Amino acid sequence: MTLERTLLAVAAIGLAGLGGGWTLHAWRTDSQLQAKDTTIAQIRQGHADQLEEQATAARNVQRLVQRAIDLNQAAIATVDTKLSGERDAEKLEADRLRKCVGNGTCGVRLVTKRAACAPGASDGGGRLNATTGSVGDATLALDGDTGIAVLDLRDSVKEDARKLEYLRSYTIQCAGIEAQNQQLNLHPR
Repeated sequence: MTLERTLLAVAAIGLAGLGGGWTLHAWRTDSQLQAKDTTIAQIRQGHADQLEEQATAARNVQRLVQRAIDLNQAAIATVDTKLSGERDAEKLEADRLRKCVGNGTCGVRLVTKRAACAPGASDGGGRLNATTGSVGDATLALDGDTGIAVLDLRDSVKEDARKLEYLRSYTIQCAGIEAQNQQLNLHPR
């Protein structure tokens, strides 16, 4: 019996040791898993914090871009209003002049200038009457229809100049927007 008891005791001690080792290993593994879970939770929280910072930065950039767009649109509207007012005033003046010429109460005169000629020079039909120091300036009066045509031409040239000025101002504003976008690195090239 002593051999049986000894074997039984050794088996019991072996089982107890195996059970204790198993339990210790489980505790150690559990603590390692808890440490890993804590590390993973910290990494996830750090990632969430970074995402929140990026979202905040994106909202700030979006707000700044919208503000820049609003300012540029306001500047464009101001230029548009100014140029439209100038155009309307010039159109009223041109209409007044056209009406005056049409009624015959005023006329259109062109100032002509001729370059100084050498003494004794001819224009093909006779001698030019230019003296030293004289440039042969003269004024040419136009009839009503021709005067209106000249005024129409003048208005057309002014209208084209206004359009070019408007487009130049608009391009400057658009270039300002593009420069701001490049400064904010919204449209990298």
